[in-house]
Amino acid sequence: MNKKILSVVLILCVMLAVMPMTAYAAVRAFCPKCDQAQTVRMTCQYANDKWHRCDLTCTVCDNTWNYWQAHTWSGTATCTSGKTCTVCGGSSEPLGHDWSTWTQNSDEKTHTRICKRDASHTETNNCTGGTATCTAKAVCTVCGGEYGEMAAHSFTAEKAEAQYLKSAATCTEKAVYYKSCAVCGLSSEGTADEATFFSGNALDHDWGAWTQNSDEETHTRICKRDASHTETNNCTGGTATCTAKAVCTVCGGEYGEMAAHSFTAEKAEAQYLKSAATCTEKAVYYKSCAVCGLSSEGTADEATFFSGNALDHDWGAWTQNSDEETHTRICKRDASHTETNNCTGGTATCTAKAVCEVCKSEYGEKLPHDLTAETVDAKYLKSAATCTGKASYYKSCAVCGLSSEGTADEATFLSGNALDHNWGDWTQNSDEETHTRICKRDASHTETNNCTGGTATCTAKAVCEVCKSEYGEKLPHDLTAETVDAKYLKSAATCTGKAIYYKSCAVCGLSSEGTADEATFFSGNALNHNWGDWTSNEDGTHTRTCTVDGCSAGTQTENCIDANKDHKCDICDYIISECADDNKDHKCDYCGKKLIEHTGGKATCKDKAKCEICGAEYGELDPKNHTNLKHFPAKAATKTTEGNIEYWYCEGCGKYFSDKGGTKEIKKADTVTAKLKDDSKSPQTGDTSNLALWLALLFVSGCVAIGTTAVSRKKKYNR
Repeated sequence: MNKKILSVVLILCVMLAVMPMTAYAAVRAFCPKCDQAQTVRMTCQYANDKWHRCDLTCTVCDNTWNYWQAHTWSGTATCTSGKTCTVCGGSSEPLGHDWSTWTQNSDEKTHTRICKRDASHTETNNCTGGTATCTAKAVCTVCGGEYGEMAAHSFTAEKAEAQYLKSAATCTEKAVYYKSCAVCGLSSEGTADEATFFSGNALDHDWGAWTQNSDEETHTRICKRDASHTETNNCTGGTATCTAKAVCTVCGGEYGEMAAHSFTAEKAEAQYLKSAATCTEKAVYYKSCAVCGLSSEGTADEATFFSGNALDHDWGAWTQNSDEETHTRICKRDASHTETNNCTGGTATCTAKAVCEVCKSEYGEKLPHDLTAETVDAKYLKSAATCTGKASYYKSCAVCGLSSEGTADEATFLSGNALDHNWGDWTQNSDEETHTRICKRDASHTETNNCTGGTATCTAKAVCEVCKSEYGEKLPHDLTAETVDAKYLKSAATCTGKAIYYKSCAVCGLSSEGTADEATFFSGNALNHNWGDWTSNEDGTHTRTCTVDGCSAGTQTENCIDANKDHKCDICDYIISECADDNKDHKCDYCGKKLIEHTGGKATCKDKAKCEICGAEYGELDPKNHTNLKHFPAKAATKTTEGNIEYWYCEGCGKYFSDKGGTKEIKKADTVTAKLKDDSKSPQTGDTSNLALWLALLFVSGCVAIGTTAVSRKKKYNR
């Protein structure tokens, strides 16, 4: 045990020697010796990746103690650097790179992997490994991407298969095939030499049916194997009519010319109409073939005949033309038949043209206006009367009332009288030295004078007796009065300084605040600090604030301490750390608090259960869980030897049972069956000597049994 403690102490000394130390700090903490909070000297040093040890020395009694505190990390750990403890200055381990899988780059020659923690951390190498073939590039053994060039093909294989066919066999020629790659089977088609070979035999001709040609005079048959192999003959046989050509007896196609038509029939039917009847002409029809009814339309003479009567004109309404001087009507049967006349009738005015009595549309020109009327009306007003001039009006048309405004001469007339000035109130100008009044009828008519009258004070300028506005300058203030009043307060008393007040005007009480010298005076006494309670900052520090109003230096911040090792700051109750049981002894490694009871394992009749966390025995024995229950079959007694019943004996607990399950306990004596009776040695009636002997033996046996049981139990509980 002493060696184990010494080893731990040596390891801690080495760790303390290599870890950085925090600067000395003066804080307040609860001194166990003084039994109150005192100012202490504290240094903290790195212990491990979870804790630093803080050493405290009371500045009053020099008592020294320490406590362990969890690191207060600052910053964020990266691949190459750790976080820094703001208390002890120690650093955590860097995270190291967390590489993603290698990914081939766009150049298909290199691959790159990126750190998942910082995308700026990358590693790039050339693709390597793998073997290129004629069908695929080499595959990189690192990133799995193809790279480099494929190998060349070997066009030496001769396979007479459809996929390699260059030209099929013809009636006169064998089939030609492209050679293929002996490795991958790629055809040589499209390569530099396009290597080929012949295979098979020529096919001979396989003629198709005779088909009439486009000249409709011959017919041709084509070899089914090669369409360039043909045979052509003239069409023959058959008889032509006026409706159909002769039909070739070989190919079945029509050929030659049809017989001529006999255009002698006259049928006044729509199918033969050449031109319908018009207003002046009868309808004209084509004659038709007397044999087949074909119209003569399109023939050499296009024979025709007349039928029916002319229709006469069906005139539409008269419509004025775009010249607005004439009107026209159109025949509904033939739009080429028109009639046009001049518009007539109606009378023009200065507001409207004449309306034609035939087509009812306006035509001609309007009459000019008679601008001679003098009407005093707002709609004819050119300019209103002014302070010095009469109102001016436009003359109007005596017929329609149109104003002369906008006409060639814009004839006008004057009416009424001038208005004279209507002065408004005097108003001070922006120079604050003069005032002006404006005519309400014409704002261009103004009158301006200097402000006069009134008396200035230190609080107000002089007031003009005309415009009633302030003008000139105020008198200066007499800033000599020292009045202690909140309205003159410049800065309140603090814990270290008196209150400061602005001086005020002895005449009007105006504060000197904002003046050229801002004259001030001191009053009263400093307040001293009145500290409030410590408040946790939730970052391993706590702060208290002076409750005195106006205290600018009234805050104190100190590091949290845990001298009593309850994981909480002794001052502000901030949770500095959590309980941990790294040594698995069911107690917190820092404060010693019991965290959890023993758990797991299974007790037997011999051994207690073993805790699955710490491995220690705990709880009670389980008398029903036997470790090795040994069976003894029944044995009959004889006259010379004792027998026994069937029983079971547990080697773990040393107990005897009458059942296989070990639930019915018996004594060892219960297992023994007595020897059979020997009549030859049986005691005589009245002989009590042997009975006394049996009783003595029974008593001794009982004592031995009790002693054995007591020793067994003592051993069991001493284990």
